[in-house]
Amino acid sequence: MWFLAAIPLVLKRLKSRPGLTLLLTLTTALILGFTAGIPVFASAVSQRVTQREVDKRQLTKGWPIFSVRISAAPTAAVPLGLREAVATRDWLRGFIAGAVRLPVRSAYVEVQSPMYRLAPIAEAGEGLPEYLAGVRVVHVLDIEPHMGGVRGAAFGQLADPAQLNVWLEATFASRLGADVGDRFELGDLYSAAGQGIPVIVAGIWQAPPAASSAVGESFWYRPPETHFDGVFLATADQYNAFIAPKVVGQSMQEFWYFVLDDGQMNLDRVERYVAGLDEVKYEVGRRLPGGVMDLDPREDLLRAQRRKTSLTLTMYSFSLPVLLIMVSFLASLSATQTNFQQAEMAIMVSRGATRLQMLGIAALESLLIALLALPAGLGLALLLAYLLGFSHGFLSFGAADPLYVSLYQIDWRPLAAMIAVSVVIRLFATFRVSRHSIIAHAQKRTRPSLLMTGARLGLTAGLAFVAYYAYQQLSLRGDLTLASLSITDPRNDPLLLLAPTLFIFIAPLVATELFLLLVHPIDRLGRLWPGVAGYLASTNLARAGSQYRAPTYRLILCLALGAFYASVAKSADLWLVDALQHRHGADLTFRVGGADTGLTGFGVADKADKEIPLLPNDSYREIPGVIAATRVAEFEASVNGRPGMPPVRYIALERIAFPQVAYFRRDYAAESLGALMNRLAAEDAGVLLPAPLAAELGLGIGDPLSLNIAPTRDMRLRLDLRVAGFFEHFPTMYPDDAFVVVGNLDYLDLNAWDVLPYQMWLRVTPGADTAEVLDDVRRMGVRLHDEQDLPRALAGESRNLERTGIFGLLSICFLAGAVLSVADLLVHSTFMLRERTIVHAVLGALGVPRGKILNMVVLEELASVVYGLAMGIVCGIAGAILYVPFYRLGAAGSLLLLQMTRSRIFEVLRLGQHL
Repeated sequence: MWFLAAIPLVLKRLKSRPGLTLLLTLTTALILGFTAGIPVFASAVSQRVTQREVDKRQLTKGWPIFSVRISAAPTAAVPLGLREAVATRDWLRGFIAGAVRLPVRSAYVEVQSPMYRLAPIAEAGEGLPEYLAGVRVVHVLDIEPHMGGVRGAAFGQLADPAQLNVWLEATFASRLGADVGDRFELGDLYSAAGQGIPVIVAGIWQAPPAASSAVGESFWYRPPETHFDGVFLATADQYNAFIAPKVVGQSMQEFWYFVLDDGQMNLDRVERYVAGLDEVKYEVGRRLPGGVMDLDPREDLLRAQRRKTSLTLTMYSFSLPVLLIMVSFLASLSATQTNFQQAEMAIMVSRGATRLQMLGIAALESLLIALLALPAGLGLALLLAYLLGFSHGFLSFGAADPLYVSLYQIDWRPLAAMIAVSVVIRLFATFRVSRHSIIAHAQKRTRPSLLMTGARLGLTAGLAFVAYYAYQQLSLRGDLTLASLSITDPRNDPLLLLAPTLFIFIAPLVATELFLLLVHPIDRLGRLWPGVAGYLASTNLARAGSQYRAPTYRLILCLALGAFYASVAKSADLWLVDALQHRHGADLTFRVGGADTGLTGFGVADKADKEIPLLPNDSYREIPGVIAATRVAEFEASVNGRPGMPPVRYIALERIAFPQVAYFRRDYAAESLGALMNRLAAEDAGVLLPAPLAAELGLGIGDPLSLNIAPTRDMRLRLDLRVAGFFEHFPTMYPDDAFVVVGNLDYLDLNAWDVLPYQMWLRVTPGADTAEVLDDVRRMGVRLHDEQDLPRALAGESRNLERTGIFGLLSICFLAGAVLSVADLLVHSTFMLRERTIVHAVLGALGVPRGKILNMVVLEELASVVYGLAMGIVCGIAGAILYVPFYRLGAAGSLLLLQMTRSRIFEVLRLGQHL
């Protein structure tokens, strides 16, 4: 076949320019690495989060994600003894592995007896109750190597062959008061003494200390001290001799616990795993008596897949501009390679080579480069996913618990798509020149195509309209978050999610076309330039400005992307702090008095809190690390005369101390916090209302408002208040929750006849040990409820893997874009100098000094670079102003992330800290 004969030609063509071939291979590897690394990281994060969710459940704490427990209840018709339990284990192991298509890493088999009454033997029973405990006799297959230290007889060595020899776990033996050599009797729960099975404690065992902490990763699937509480462990022979003959069905219950190798798990195949587990569940119920798959990971796997899909889409939306830069750079390299081979291909066409043959040779070259780049790309993908786990923020990396990444997590579909794109790029570049003979090639170099220019301008205008339409639709929606974790949700409009990417991609395109228009008036001005270098540089820009289109575009795109990424990262940090400050209100808050049920429990104070301590604020300020403190009272209240109106939250505060402690943003109200406090100072009964509540009640400044509150079980207060001012937002108030009404604490105390439950809000120094501060408060005799620790919450949210991973990706994308931009400039400059070798030689022959020629080249490049730098910064700032306010990258989704005002945008554009 002809393409096999073309392989030597392809290899020779690639070897003829090793530098360009190496650059093509590295660029392809970089594209493949970025494309594959994002799903790998999303999969690793999803598995880590899912494992944490599994650990939070008491029953499955410590279990690996992909673990399955199956149980059966033998009957007289279908008995299951130890031999059947082993045979069932072997069948289940093979069946589960085949259905799910993952290897089984470990198996655990347990056979249980019915519950027995444990009683002392007749000779030693004087003074002892007839019922000591309820116990089961259990045999666990292959348990002996994992039992750790055994006191007494080793497992399997009989102390008295005439009696049932059992081994007790040390914790249970201590609770029972049993020791080696003790004798008991096992009987039915309601049988009389002396009618049971004689038992002797042959040994007491204790699992290694690491067994409980390594649950799921070792033999044990539950902590031994918990699982074997109330269990007499017996050997297989002892169980068969003493227990099996007395039990209907030979055992009461049997368990099989399997751990599958989740290191080979791929969350893109969750549907296959779930279908396999469904098949296992059906067969277990059909073949085993009372068989059930009582614990399995199906719901966890589906949730992990949805989480991975959501994170993958989010990260792809951020990295798409950089991927486009890489693809554009690859296209530029392919075009450069094709230009180097253009004369060669023209000669081949002149000698009878068909277009199909030329395209086949180009496809072979591209596939060979992709094959060479694939191993490096896979390694880069794993490295990228691994490094993202160490991200702390934008351009910030540090120590962290490493993520588990493997080749099994690779999603091959985007990889195949990118390889196809690289082939298409090369085929397109070859197709443009493969139809030309040597004469047509020479004519094409001297006659620019007006049709292509018109098509390019039309495409640019169309893309600009799409970007404008996407921005308008995004403005109507209001944010850029996913409506749900389902990619099929119609509310997840891909156009809206890609709106920032469209702008960052299209704005430099428009700026580049504008550069090509500006070079013509520059050419006319260059004719007035007194020197030869300036005149020649402006003339070359006007005549060959299209050759600067690609590098200028990529330079603008990289700078715009860097400015945009830095703005998003800085904004996210601000939003995270703002959101948590809004939720907490102050650095440390806790409640004094009332029950542990929160706000609604204030009127149900327990006995210990009936005497509520009331310490002055100065007492708290004396605690090391505390800057300021204030007392805040908060109660549910109803508006008098509005029976159908939802209750509000009445917050009474100290107007002088509150501004020193609380976090209050300037855009929360039309007036400053100090001005609002002055309004409260002017009227003891004054209150501040949210503007929407005031509009709903039809109230203005000076209007009366009556509230009914119940601070304690025995106290009912009616507060006659007067409106003193308004605000839009207030710390701890959310639009979907109750409105907050703010009043004077002195006025509330004046109307109450006892000390009311209250909160303390503290401002602490940066870096203060908040746990030690709370301990100091307790040492003052104050009983705390509902402690809220803002610094700890900030530290926890800042370690969120999804958040830090996104910013790690932004950092790597930004650096990769910068490297590619520099590489592109170098490649373009090299190519331009090579193309103009003859021109420069002619100029030298005409008497133009070498220094003038060098100045001409420098002026051309300088004009392109300066324009690219200026427009890149302009496009980046424009993108930040337009799109950053729509992102929601702060704390958890339950937090309110207030809309960023335009005035704050410029706080995040301090690019000198990031670029």
